[in-house]
Amino acid sequence: MPARLDYILLFSTLILCLIGVIVLHSINVRDPSLLQGFNPSWQLIALLIGSIGLILFMRMDYHILARIAPLWYGVGVLLLVLVLFFGEAVSGSTRALSFGVVEFQPAEIAKMGMILLLASYYNKNSNKLHKLNTLFISMIITAAVVILVFLQPDLGTAIVLLIIWAMISFMAGIRRSFLVGLALIGLIALPVAIQVLEPYQQARLETFFDPTADSQGQGYNVDQSMIAIGSGQLFGRGLGGGTQSTLNFLPSQHTDFIFAVIAEKLGLIGASSVLILFGLLLWRGFVIAWRARDSFGALLASGITTMFLVQIVITIGMNLGIAPVTGLPLPFLAYGGTNLIISLLAVGILLNISKNSLSNA
Repeated sequence: MPARLDYILLFSTLILCLIGVIVLHSINVRDPSLLQGFNPSWQLIALLIGSIGLILFMRMDYHILARIAPLWYGVGVLLLVLVLFFGEAVSGSTRALSFGVVEFQPAEIAKMGMILLLASYYNKNSNKLHKLNTLFISMIITAAVVILVFLQPDLGTAIVLLIIWAMISFMAGIRRSFLVGLALIGLIALPVAIQVLEPYQQARLETFFDPTADSQGQGYNVDQSMIAIGSGQLFGRGLGGGTQSTLNFLPSQHTDFIFAVIAEKLGLIGASSVLILFGLLLWRGFVIAWRARDSFGALLASGITTMFLVQIVITIGMNLGIAPVTGLPLPFLAYGGTNLIISLLAVGILLNISKNSLSNA
């Protein structure tokens, strides 16, 4: 018997979006030039587009996604190539393509395309999961996106993509010895990989392990974030208050450090509410994956929920000073139309899989 709509997932998502829009509209720094390109009205438009997409993806047969996965993936990879040549460079990274007043980040599109293609590929080759060739092809699918994203450079998204691949591969049933072997190879190669990072990326890692190493650079950003979180106390400074955000002390407050803004303006109660909402979203996502009717639905739900989990953990950890600064967006809250639209589409897919699952949870 088909399960009913997962209202916990739906309402958690909508409340997070509402909080995001309200907080973004409350940001009012004394020097607007520090928030170049920031227009909270675009977030409302993205929310509207994403909500329509959520409804459409929730109502369609999600198995259609398996058929269009190669096309979605191919378009995503093509856009990633184009962004390297025609993208707009911001803060040393080229991540966005612009068409007139419309600007979007191809990495978000390619990320979802990779999830769709991996889920479809493993589902079609479920009887070949014991073969090394099956794993190798999945690595090629992933590597094409990871390399192009890394070249932007966008280390944070590249890490998210690798973790998504590992989770989908694990859930698909790839031999554990293969995955363990690759993990060991990755650990051995880690020192070499660090050396090929951009200087500012190496500085972020150094600051993470030694916060005093760059007190006026990346260390400054994290320090101001933690001050903002602490200054919110229990009930917050109010939507119009907050010294760290209003007086320009907190950098990238509409993107990287949006959680710190929420904590400063809404206090411990507001920040805790956000964490609870994220917890509900992740719980329902993994339950949907567990109870999915078929392998494709299970793998798709696992990949989507892992995408949310990694971004949430790394971004909030970054705001709290317990994770390196990566520039990842906090789903549903951070400013960025492409991420918001793709995140809402992803929730629509989860709701679709839930509606067609074997039983209620």
